[in-house]
Amino acid sequence: MLKDEIKAGESASLEFKRDVPKDHLKFLKTVVAFANCNGGRIVFGVDDDRSIVGTDEFESFKIADRIVDTISNRCKPLISVNTEVTSVDGKTVIVIEVQNGKRCPYFIQSLGKENGTFVRVGATTRLADEMTIRELEFAGAGRSFDEEICPGLEITDKDVAKLCARMFRVAKENCEEPAERKMIRKVTASQLEDWGVLTRVGKKLAPTYAYALLVGWRRFGGLVQCGVFRGETKATFLDHRDYDGSIIDQIDSAYTYILSKINVGIEIVGTKSVDRYEIPPNALRELVINAIVHRSYLNPRAMSVQVALFDDRLEVTTPGGLPHGMSVDMMREGHSIARNRALALACRYMHIIDAWGSGIPRIDKLLVSSGLKALDVEDNGIDIRLTVWRKSGAAQVSITTQETTQETTQENFATQEIGERILQLVKSNPKITTVDMARALGLTRDGVNYHLRAMKIKGLLRREGATKNGIWIAMA
Repeated sequence: MLKDEIKAGESASLEFKRDVPKDHLKFLKTVVAFANCNGGRIVFGVDDDRSIVGTDEFESFKIADRIVDTISNRCKPLISVNTEVTSVDGKTVIVIEVQNGKRCPYFIQSLGKENGTFVRVGATTRLADEMTIRELEFAGAGRSFDEEICPGLEITDKDVAKLCARMFRVAKENCEEPAERKMIRKVTASQLEDWGVLTRVGKKLAPTYAYALLVGWRRFGGLVQCGVFRGETKATFLDHRDYDGSIIDQIDSAYTYILSKINVGIEIVGTKSVDRYEIPPNALRELVINAIVHRSYLNPRAMSVQVALFDDRLEVTTPGGLPHGMSVDMMREGHSIARNRALALACRYMHIIDAWGSGIPRIDKLLVSSGLKALDVEDNGIDIRLTVWRKSGAAQVSITTQETTQETTQENFATQEIGERILQLVKSNPKITTVDMARALGLTRDGVNYHLRAMKIKGLLRREGATKNGIWIAMA
């Protein structure tokens, strides 16, 4: 009901105007912003303090017509609006409903595209920067930036075959069940072209930006900056790492780094010990994947994905606001609009992301089931920030057995015990898979991979041969 919405105040899709300002730019900016984002309504006759002052009851229809004419004459392309004259608390108000536009970017003609394109961020209207305007241009053209040809990158058939082989290998590694792995088909150049990872120029295939991101071409692609801070601000660095390379490597490296920095204990279930991280590993990995795969790559060197761990929270900040047509509420409900369509299709094949856009709801479910709060989601226009709140600074985590509860911290006997058990498994079966290790140890695959990486770094374990037919060699 309109009255209840007015009481709730202005929002990303609702703005109030006491009257029709003589300077039409004051409401045209909002009209353009709504058209460039998810649509919205301007209610004339309501003050900033939410008090209903009304408009001239006898002139209201003429006023509404003039507003529509002003929008039609001064905004480009043509913006679709609906008008309604209604009564709230006995006073007449005019509601202008602006539709979500399909021909972005929309702008005020007299100001030009550069200075007249506006977007909605929360309950405010902001001038769009160059990167946002380019994003809107791609959305309006029905294209994705990562499908564009990457200038300067030269490839051979051997290069393409190498990428296809790696994607096939990653897809199999990310399958949980043997039956699922058997269904994975090898990638071909033709498939990459269908996805937009390659594009055809005449009779020759050329690499797109998605290809550059998948192979980690050094002249294009952003960083992932990971840092651990003392306290609740960025004033004091404890440790940090920057990761580049292919997005496959960035996901793995950033996830592994942060997983090694959060607290972990073990829960004794019967005779088995089970890793229990303060933040569920699957939720952590989803956060990293979401940031890297769905970030804006229009200006990758200017902005990086940032994963910051504080005493009280974990923040993951993704360059680029929400894609055109997406809202925070839609994201929470599981709706998905791929900003990087070619990249998304390639990552779906590799089982890095799913096809249903359920990443954020799944993260929320994992967090809540672990006794944490659901994600805080903040759209700042130029970036998206997802925050996981830790428990009481997460200085320690509770370790539960069948008889008692005790306190422990990361880097304790749990890690040592699991490492010893892994060495025993490897010595008895050098060809053992990570899936079989996970079953034997009662861990997730992510938990096993975390310990394997740590052991390889310490020189306790090494891998020889191919991923599929290789063997583990215990060094201790």
